[in-house]
Amino acid sequence: IARFEHCIAENEEENPWQPLHVEFGHPADASTVTVIPACPAAMIDDNGGSQTAKDLLRTLAALLRRDPVPEQIVIETSGVADPGEIVRTLMGPVIFREAPLETVLCVVDAGGPLEDPLLRAGLRVADVVALTKLDLASAADADRARAAVGAVRPSAAVVEAPFGAVPAEVVFAPDLERGFVRREVGPRRPAAERFETVGWSSEQPVSLAGFQAAIGRLAPRVVRAKGVLETVEQPGRR
Repeated sequence: IARFEHCIAENEEENPWQPLHVEFGHPADASTVTVIPACPAAMIDDNGGSQTAKDLLRTLAALLRRDPVPEQIVIETSGVADPGEIVRTLMGPVIFREAPLETVLCVVDAGGPLEDPLLRAGLRVADVVALTKLDLASAADADRARAAVGAVRPSAAVVEAPFGAVPAEVVFAPDLERGFVRREVGPRRPAAERFETVGWSSEQPVSLAGFQAAIGRLAPRVVRAKGVLETVEQPGRR
């Protein structure tokens, strides 16, 4: 039995990014509908909540207290999360007994930068690597992406994922009763080879020009930034 659970529309006129259907490879003037099979009843919105290992364990403990207990749990990390630290946390004896880690999936843009520290950090602990945007990348770029994956994580299974479609069978175990093996994450890498996160807030609107100047100075060292901003030039608008 199928039914619609959520219907989301996109405001293309005010969206600062390209439309979703264009990102998926459809013509800009095409009319498309994206259907995503999901299970909202098993979802926990922890956006911005789990920032430390203790936070993550607290969230997982809340999931495991549910009745019925979830058969599988998918953790979609922030774009600036350290995957090695997350795997290390999940190797703790108590959480490993209750919810053993099975698969770590790393998504690689076949035409994107391959020397990014975030990407390489994900590759070091990946079991499966999904190559996306192959329809937009050249054959040479795709070969370079495969070579980069092999150099960092030769044991990972590499699958092609056109339009982000990763085969479910490479992520989820067909036999939930099979044994799981603890994994060695390796030593913590120096902070210079990893990344740091910084949060900033203000109770007052900020100058747009000043904010843009600050971002300009930080840009060479910033991997990702997001937030809600109100400026003195446009009060009340965020």
